[in-house]
Amino acid sequence: MSTDSPEILALTDIWKSHIDRFTGFKEEYRDLHVKAKVEGMGTYARHIPNTIAFGLQVPWKTDQCHIMNEHVEVTDYLEWIKIIKKYIIDFGKILCERDTEA
Repeated sequence: MSTDSPEILALTDIWKSHIDRFTGFKEEYRDLHVKAKVEGMGTYARHIPNTIAFGLQVPWKTDQCHIMNEHVEVTDYLEWIKIIKKYIIDFGKILCERDTEA
């Protein structure tokens, strides 16, 4: 999927609107960590057309994903929940717009 697809742009816009709410944020990070990375990596998404698998990682923090003692700070976890909720709503709107165009 292209980084300029509506789905990826929606994720990027949501990230931009929440980036300053994470612990350890500094204003100089705002423009450094906003570009989407589109890659299959080790996910199922690379095998299914038009599928998005996205991970939530604050780039200025050490990645604790899928390692012993995996953890995030509670305030960051709650922020991820808000991001996922907003994306589900926005993605639903994108799908509805596609249905009405077809």
